Amino acid sequence: MTRRQKLHYGLGMDSAIEHEELKGSVHLRKYNDTNQRAFYAKWLELMCAEGEA
Repeated sequence: MTRRQKLHYGLGMDSAIEHEELKGSVHLRKYNDTNQRAFYAKWLELMCAEGEA
């Protein structure tokens, strides 16, 4: 079914907070797509890198 539909990874985009004790991406809500966005951001960075194999 998902082959026919566009996916939306916008869940939790406005829930990021700064935390003194925790490193990385911290969000107020339990469910969000932060990991998926980070994965595709890194994938895009690797695909756009020049001269690396």
